[in-house]
Amino acid sequence: MEAIATSEKRGGMRAEYSSDIERWSMFNLLDYKKKVRPYKKFGKINVTLLEPEYWSIGKMGRYYDSDVQDMAAVFKNQKTPLSRLIAVWQKVLKKSPLSDDLFHFKKHIEHFLNHSGRELWAEKERDEALKVFASHEEF
Repeated sequence: MEAIATSEKRGGMRAEYSSDIERWSMFNLLDYKKKVRPYKKFGKINVTLLEPEYWSIGKMGRYYDSDVQDMAAVFKNQKTPLSRLIAVWQKVLKKSPLSDDLFHFKKHIEHFLNHSGRELWAEKERDEALKVFASHEEF
């Protein structure tokens, strides 16, 4: 616990910790454990990378400026198809426990598509994606 307090003090922000990553968020993380790809091996340690659309769940939930910048950079670099993101974000909204956070998650998606999405995907594709979320009032 001392290490967490030190990290909070040095970083100037609250640190969240749990040995169970699924308790870090109000949002269902879906089947993220199956959505990794090998990156590098360091001795006996295998490092894997989470697929961008699953990695974005936490980023979309917090939605700090740095999260938005990170997502835009990764989606551009990885050429992440918008259709895959939309499918994952829809699942998150449907499978997460009901809370006010779902409303904010949906608003974050809409904001991201309207702003950062302009540089990443064609207008027609973004407009279609926005219609998907606008038509689902239960979120």
